[in-house]
Amino acid sequence: MHNDGLSGGPPKFYAFTETPSGALLVGSCVQGISRSTDGGATWTPVGNVEHVSVNTLTVDDAGALLAATSGGLWRSNDDATTWDRLDETPAYSVLADGTRGPTAATCFRLLQLRDGRRLAGTDGRGIWVANGGGWRQIGMASSIVYSLAETESGALLAGTRGEGVARSDDGGQTWNPSDAGLPDVYVHCLAELQDGSILAGTGRGVSRSTDDGRTWAPYASDLDGHRIFSLLELADGRIAAGSYAHMWIGADESWRPVDPGLTPDETWSVLVGRGGELYA
Repeated sequence: MHNDGLSGGPPKFYAFTETPSGALLVGSCVQGISRSTDGGATWTPVGNVEHVSVNTLTVDDAGALLAATSGGLWRSNDDATTWDRLDETPAYSVLADGTRGPTAATCFRLLQLRDGRRLAGTDGRGIWVANGGGWRQIGMASSIVYSLAETESGALLAGTRGEGVARSDDGGQTWNPSDAGLPDVYVHCLAELQDGSILAGTGRGVSRSTDDGRTWAPYASDLDGHRIFSLLELADGRIAAGSYAHMWIGADESWRPVDPGLTPDETWSVLVGRGGELYA
């Protein structure tokens, strides 16, 4: 395990990214951002982003970095060496172009759609959309939305807290339950795979849809009962799944827990580096 120099350890990391120069950034719970320039062997806290939870890290088209945190939105123009706070409004999510969610709601997730619109999933105020202007609510008015996805067909999926998966086939105008076969109504993450199937990480394992998110079937029985927070497809087609108990790697019905000595062993997010390295 390489966590030397991580501030106040052991924090729970909420976000990963790799900068244009190849530096690694990790965002933690309450303890800001740490940076590594040696492939994750050592880490240095970013001094002026302290005592905040870092929920999203992203890189814009110009190479600047954005961090959505409990202490507002931050920006770095020098490869994450120093940061300037743009505002103090707590933020869970931000897109690479600086787009944030609606000010009328706490935004958990943002998704850039292929048609240029932005979709937002919120904490108790449903789903919102923006199309070059202001935000407007478009459905599920009282729902807590944990995850968003756009399928190959253009359908929109929303993973919720307590209401399973909802689906829209008309660009978000209407939403209907689409959770037949799910083992749990808490859907923390959605991931579309290269073969077009979709995985849902729930409070009781992983489910798979092969019909564009309409119905779901059991997947990865080794993960049954585990709360899954992150899913990432690797170059070889295997899946990295982050849970309360370790990170798991596998596909179909062949999985193994990865136990590199992580303390604690909850895996909140995963990242594949440019050289194929896997970080958790």
